[in-house]
Amino acid sequence: MDRGEGEPAARYSTEEDVFGACGAAALYRSRALEAVARRNETPFAEGFFMYYEDVDLAWRLRRAGWRNVFVPGATARHQRGAAGAHEAFVEYHLVRNRLWLSARNASVGEFLREAPGLLLFGAAKCVQATRRPHLRRALRDQWRGLPRAFAQRSQSPGP
Repeated sequence: MDRGEGEPAARYSTEEDVFGACGAAALYRSRALEAVARRNETPFAEGFFMYYEDVDLAWRLRRAGWRNVFVPGATARHQRGAAGAHEAFVEYHLVRNRLWLSARNASVGEFLREAPGLLLFGAAKCVQATRRPHLRRALRDQWRGLPRAFAQRSQSPGP
């Protein structure tokens, strides 16, 4: 999603369709956001709070027939926090939201293809969770929120 980060800009000199954009550096048409927002909710899935919410939005925009376009002349700057300053907070949301993203958006076939990777990722995080309380909480909250994520898939606007 962070296209070209750390690479020469010349490598990305063509305007072209991409899957989605990093939420920190994207411009959206208001009509597109209105088209994919569910009733009484912002276009970004509030349950995610941060991390993967932009990928979730990109998935829903594509399903609703909207395009995401990389424009080489556009410039955005995003100041990230100090390395390690909020590592547990960030990792909690990355781990918790990963399975929710697939549950909300992947077709059954896509979900089954992703399942081995999701299971391996989950197993690795379970091992790490023995030493990292925030991962235990992330995995617990991930599983608790999974039924809601699956329920939201049928409510997602789009064809």
